[in-house]
Amino acid sequence: MTLNVHRASPRSLTPASAVAGSSLPPYIVNGGFATTAEWSIKLQLGTPAQTAVVQLDTGSADFLVYGTGCAGCGPDKQRFNGTASNTYSSLSCSNASSLGLHCDMCLQQVCAASDVYGDGSWVNSTAATDMFSLGPGASFNAFFGDVYAAFPNFQPVGVNGIWGLAYRTISEFQAPTPFRQMVQQLGIYNGFSMCLRDNQRSTITFGDALPPNVPATNITNDLYYVVNIDSLSINGKAVHGVSKSDFGTSIVDSGTTLLILPTKVFNAVKSTLSSDANCKKHKNSPLCMILANDQYCYQASASDLAGMPTITFSMSMPQGGELQWKLTGSDYLINCQKNYYTLGVQPMDGLGTILGDVAMQAYKVYFDRQQNLLGIQTVTSC
Repeated sequence: MTLNVHRASPRSLTPASAVAGSSLPPYIVNGGFATTAEWSIKLQLGTPAQTAVVQLDTGSADFLVYGTGCAGCGPDKQRFNGTASNTYSSLSCSNASSLGLHCDMCLQQVCAASDVYGDGSWVNSTAATDMFSLGPGASFNAFFGDVYAAFPNFQPVGVNGIWGLAYRTISEFQAPTPFRQMVQQLGIYNGFSMCLRDNQRSTITFGDALPPNVPATNITNDLYYVVNIDSLSINGKAVHGVSKSDFGTSIVDSGTTLLILPTKVFNAVKSTLSSDANCKKHKNSPLCMILANDQYCYQASASDLAGMPTITFSMSMPQGGELQWKLTGSDYLINCQKNYYTLGVQPMDGLGTILGDVAMQAYKVYFDRQQNLLGIQTVTSC
């Protein structure tokens, strides 16, 4: 998709108790770096209910589920059958137009669109509505895309869709998002939190407001969850040669596995880590071997990880001071298998900075849309 910036008005911090809305209970999220390289949630779709397992993606806005007859969508048992649901309704192009929705094309008079992602993958779907359920007291009617064709291996085995949790402004259909419809129909707070752990208990809590005293920074537009990174340091020392403008547009994206940095920033980080670890002298240390060959996995002990430098991204807080997003060796190195690790940071130009799952796993992350704030909270478990 083309990046069109729609600026939101930053707001000052308001205590959660001062804002209307309640939360749903935490829901279990499954995933891990070495297994699926993403995190997904199980829910029910249609009447009678059919199970859907969908990736949670804060970097897109459409809810898309594999439909029957889909090309490239994996085994038949992973597909949603809209004709078997009494509450399923497809959306014609004329109806879509009257509702202010966008159609890339019309397939037998049904509104259809193509979602294209940053990695080059794509999904084609037709517009529909149906009942969603996350459990007792959490059922709602929402718009989604019934997928009829997808990029090969778009989702791993066992996952049959994607739930985009970003803003309507980047929906290919320009449709109200399922999360926004949850807020309106269930009366929950306009925000959610994600607590992701590698192959451990992970959760998402819909309607979760930012607690008082949790450090937060402004969400600066209503496309993705965009934040402004002011500076970068390693072990408390500024990374040489990196300025605020070098980060580009910075987003917090659960749909991106790694920490993505512009090449200039990545090279500066890698050089600083190597210097800090004295890799010229200790080239066979775990971190130095990983930095020298970041496509391979190397053995490292718990004490090795504990002794590795800390990377810190600093962001301004609306009430003053700085939010410090710190990543230790246990965060920016991915566990390939028991006691073996590789670098969870990659260079890529043209996308800005993406604080993906590698960065998110260090915290419980609050996406407080009501206040246009993104906060991080250190927790020992989800």
